[in-house]
Amino acid sequence: SSVRDLDHLRTDDIVAMEPVNGFIRTVYRPDSEHNVIFATERCNSNCLMCSQPPQDRDDTGALTERNLEIIRLIDRPPSRLVITGGEPTLLGGRLFAIITALRDKFPDTYVHMLTNGRIFAWSDFTAQLAATRHPNFMLGIPLYSDDSTTHDYVVQAKDAFDQTMMGLHQLARYGLRIELRVVLHAITVPRLPQLAEYIYRNLTFVEHVALM
Repeated sequence: SSVRDLDHLRTDDIVAMEPVNGFIRTVYRPDSEHNVIFATERCNSNCLMCSQPPQDRDDTGALTERNLEIIRLIDRPPSRLVITGGEPTLLGGRLFAIITALRDKFPDTYVHMLTNGRIFAWSDFTAQLAATRHPNFMLGIPLYSDDSTTHDYVVQAKDAFDQTMMGLHQLARYGLRIELRVVLHAITVPRLPQLAEYIYRNLTFVEHVALM
């Protein structure tokens, strides 16, 4: 093991051991309000300021298996959990398995999923998410500008703005809760007033807007 001490571990912590490199990683702490289900390192965007740059390898199967085991091992219902990545929607049907497992075991736990929202432009996928019927679920989706060129430049993906906007409206169509996230930096701040106006006029169904 590469770990020098274990003093940070507490009763009911869930720990993942990596036999290949000797890493021991605490993946769940019941005393924390900031636990995450890390879905994948893959992403279909490559945001300029991303703290988790995408990795081009298919890790969805192994990580889904681990995440379902983490959910099984959690003893007491957490007040909240975050599903994040990478881009969680790249799991496809495996994502619905995770959300369903959380719904069945912890129906009162608030689940917040961070996603770029692009795949929701396809209504079939959005319908499948809605069909999980998680009673306490919200999506956190970034929108960086009212101008498609600026948004696409920030996320480094062609047509990302159009897909995100279509996805937001599909999610609203199915009654899913949405938080918009705007990361403030040199590229996004100059058009912030126009973005606020755009959200006010076109995305009235959004429940919360976070400036970060």
